[in-house]
Amino acid sequence: MKKTLIILLIISLQSCGYKSLVKESTNQISFNQIEYKGDSNLSFLLKSKLNLKKNLNSQNTILIDTSSNLSTLDKSSTGEIISKDIIINSNISIYTNKKLEFSNSFSEKKTLKIGSNLSSNLDTIESAKSNLINNIANRIEIDIKFFEIRKK
Repeated sequence: MKKTLIILLIISLQSCGYKSLVKESTNQISFNQIEYKGDSNLSFLLKSKLNLKKNLNSQNTILIDTSSNLSTLDKSSTGEIISKDIIINSNISIYTNKKLEFSNSFSEKKTLKIGSNLSSNLDTIESAKSNLINNIANRIEIDIKFFEIRKK
């Protein structure tokens, strides 16, 4: 009796119906209109990372609004800037037939140490922005996949 119960338990657990939500989404959702607002440089980087599909027959529209803020975090006793915070915010809104179906906000922050070399500082800031945009793009892609799965 115990052996039969154990065998039935093993068989039922093997076919529990678990499916990975991310792997289940094989087809990428397409959009009739893809609109980027806000900081044009960040929007360009985000657009190149996301690779969203456009299809005029789709009922979906996406709006992505991105902004950044660079603020002084710390100064030395002589007034020289020692560190800065870079904050990038992005909001996505997905509409189906002009009705808001999904929206989410993303924020990424990085603290940078600032040196005396101006060109090196600019390169560091741009590199940090690019890394932060990569993080936001990955999070947006996951949200779009979950939106697609939820629509099915």
